[in-house]
Amino acid sequence: MATITVATWNMHQQASAWDYLGRLRDEHGVQVVLLQEARSPAGPGPWAAITPDPEDESLWRISVPPRYKRNYASAVVLLDDGLSFHPQPATPLADARYDQFAASHPGQFAVAKVGLPDLGQPLVVVSLYGVWHQPSGNGAEATVHRAISDLTPLFLTEPGVVVAGQRTGARC
Repeated sequence: MATITVATWNMHQQASAWDYLGRLRDEHGVQVVLLQEARSPAGPGPWAAITPDPEDESLWRISVPPRYKRNYASAVVLLDDGLSFHPQPATPLADARYDQFAASHPGQFAVAKVGLPDLGQPLVVVSLYGVWHQPSGNGAEATVHRAISDLTPLFLTEPGVVVAGQRTGARC
């Protein structure tokens, strides 16, 4: 049976955390890393592929109410070049057609299809960062519920989906 080793990690916006990914691969056999609170890497590293595109800084921000500056995002990093890697970018909700894969809060999750040559169906991996905020003072709005709704098309069409990540709190 084919296996893929996946790790999840909140980088806490630390640029130095990127240096650790090679150790995860070499010492623990990690092939795919699901990152939260990631800033784009400063340069090339020990990974075979990454989504979102490190060259586009606009993709490395979580879209939440303007009072918050969330200059980090979720990311999926492939550490094993023997695996196939196909990013599945979501269209911002305001720009999406009815039949498109959309994100209410771009940057909150990153999605990729990962596969081994002998694995029939690719595994869909999702790095999800659950941002909670209180816009009105009348109770918390959990944006993670919106993210689950945004991801529903994957749950309905893909035979294997792994979702991992973390929630954080913030107040207006």
